[in-house]
Amino acid sequence: MSYYAFAIYQAIPGAALAMIGFLSGAINRKIGSANCILLSITICTLGTMLLYTSSIYMPTSANFYTFSMTIICIGSALQFSIVFSRSLEIFPELQGAASSLITLFSRS
Repeated sequence: MSYYAFAIYQAIPGAALAMIGFLSGAINRKIGSANCILLSITICTLGTMLLYTSSIYMPTSANFYTFSMTIICIGSALQFSIVFSRSLEIFPELQGAASSLITLFSRS
């Protein structure tokens, strides 16, 4: 596989993560937080099963691995906005990134 092809295979899941992450707020408002998390878990589980299947039946297929990883990235991007916004509410007296930074250091 050429370097160019490898870069394309790596960029596809990243692009899917970015696009769905950009749209996740609208999806969350449309279907609700609980349904968005449920949908995200379902999509990630589907992607994981596809990845497991591809490792058994098509271990040398870069296309199938890329497709499976893209599905997992889509599921992860759907829940990221919800989890991040809830993590910012842990310390309500702090606003924005300061709350997230305090949370990061308090768990270390």
